[in-house]
Amino acid sequence: MLARHGAKVALADINHAGAEAVAARINAEFGANTAYAYRLDVRDEIQWIDVLAAADSAMGGLSVLVNNAGIIGPGNIEELSFADWKRTQEINVDSVFLSVKYGLKYLRQNQPGSIINMSSIAGLIAAHNMPAYNASKTLRQTYSEVREQEVVDLVILVDDGSRDETVAIARTLAGMQVHVHEVNKGYGGNQKTCYRLALEPERTS
Repeated sequence: MLARHGAKVALADINHAGAEAVAARINAEFGANTAYAYRLDVRDEIQWIDVLAAADSAMGGLSVLVNNAGIIGPGNIEELSFADWKRTQEINVDSVFLSVKYGLKYLRQNQPGSIINMSSIAGLIAAHNMPAYNASKTLRQTYSEVREQEVVDLVILVDDGSRDETVAIARTLAGMQVHVHEVNKGYGGNQKTCYRLALEPERTS
């Protein structure tokens, strides 16, 4: 999606071979040096520092940062181990903190900059058998709101045909751009719209 709009992309994942395979497909379609692949354990602070610096250097700047890592720690609160709880928070929450903490300086150098934090309805509606996931998604949402107060000019909300008051509430918030899918396009469709709008910050809904 991003490469199709003319962007260079850096793919970072703990599955380095998988990231390299996707980068190779992007380069085959859009030309050499369009995509780069890096190994990144999103829980590792040093790896974040190194990967962001490498991506910025390879692409001649970094202006969009997408946080899409996430896992589910299944089991109710009595069944879930403390180790699984901590691992879920490290991947779903700590990774966002690390990416924004060390990515902001690159985005400031390449304005306009966009940070896209992928979340889910689990941040608003809890499931009894996914306490770690629910908590992490709520924290991600809250963290995004805090970041808005400090460095973000615009927050983009893409609503996938919801039937609650999400859109009405979002339209009352300052600095919020709302885009509505009349029908649910699914996770992938929602992501594509988010990416498109983030790359076109002047667009209005």
